[in-house]
Amino acid sequence: GPIPMAIPLPQPRIGPCDLTIRYRVPWEKIPPRQSQIRSVPLAFPAEGQWMGWQVGISPAEGLQIKLVGGENWKKLENGPEPAGRENRLLIGARELASEIRLGVYRDGAESGRPFLISRAFVQTWWTHSVREDRAVYRVRGEKKEFVVQLPEGASAEEAAVWVNGQPATVRAASEGRIAVALPGEKAEAVVEIRYHFAQPRPARGLLEADFPRPEPAVWIDRFYWLCHFPRDEHLLMNPSGLAPEYQWKWNGWSWGRTPRWSQADLETWVGAAPSPMTPEGVNSYLFSGLGRIEPVSLYTAGRSVLVLTASLAALGIGLLVVYAPAFRHPAWIIAVGVGLGALVLVYPEQTVLGLQGALFGVLLAILAGLLQWMVLGRHVGAARVPGVGLDQESTQHQYLFPAPGSTSSTQVVPTLGNSSLSPDVGP
Repeated sequence: GPIPMAIPLPQPRIGPCDLTIRYRVPWEKIPPRQSQIRSVPLAFPAEGQWMGWQVGISPAEGLQIKLVGGENWKKLENGPEPAGRENRLLIGARELASEIRLGVYRDGAESGRPFLISRAFVQTWWTHSVREDRAVYRVRGEKKEFVVQLPEGASAEEAAVWVNGQPATVRAASEGRIAVALPGEKAEAVVEIRYHFAQPRPARGLLEADFPRPEPAVWIDRFYWLCHFPRDEHLLMNPSGLAPEYQWKWNGWSWGRTPRWSQADLETWVGAAPSPMTPEGVNSYLFSGLGRIEPVSLYTAGRSVLVLTASLAALGIGLLVVYAPAFRHPAWIIAVGVGLGALVLVYPEQTVLGLQGALFGVLLAILAGLLQWMVLGRHVGAARVPGVGLDQESTQHQYLFPAPGSTSSTQVVPTLGNSSLSPDVGP
């Protein structure tokens, strides 16, 4: 029956969370040109709201599969498949299930050791105008050629290939596909491929990144993707399906992300020769995964755009607090604090970048508050000082007219200020 397991997470999470579980099922080998029914156990959550299954099954070379029984399972349309994955089976079900029953047919004669990729390392350089990649695979098995489908837009004719550190013979199988000759005397080899893209790289923002696809599609035990961006370009949204492999560290004037493994560490891990293209003065990000490398999407932004947007937002909030007394109410302050706390929980990395970018706007808002305080203080002081003109004696003359019915003539008297004379003095 099902075996309950508790999987501790590296850190508390709120929101979407990708969990990858890998396990092996012991099967007896199917004789050539025979078919058998096999059950594939599934791992499923023991709590939470169940949304349904979507299962993709990719058979190895020489195997054919089909769904057997199970009225709850339906075949899904997946559109055109990439080369080497035409036999992939995509099925789905709404009800919770613990296994899938498949009919497996093996054709051909008994082959030798299966072809596997134990380790893979992909390195991508994005400059302001171009993109260049480096892919390294440690392969095992008895094959004469290693066929790879390069990403769309990559120049297969100008690709450079090395096998075990030596230039290799490359055959262009078709458009975008290359076949690398493997040494027959060794069961394990390290294949390194360098290629670039003929077209300029897309503008900052949403970027689509595809990787070389070995053919036929095989399982990769572990792979790392190390990508580099210009110093003034920052990663805002991580690619889904890959685990981040970096740490936040203080770099002298701000917090930044530093990969757990350097380029030299990854070259030693995969068995590649050291590359002279050591990245310096760039923003580097490291991700890991396993299985088959699928295309990913990520989002970047320029430092100027990030600082301008965050600073304008901070300055706007600061000016509202300074010039609108209603926004200084404790309820608004609590609401802003709760909003920032929610952003930290849901988008911690983006919040750190935003707060650092908003520092300039915060300083301007503080300066505006100080100026407002100085101006208000000067107005209050001016209202408390008595009029100076009343303290000075005037040399002007004022004409006093007699009251009605009086025969007295008009007299001229000097205008009086704050003197010792009484204001009741008459003519």
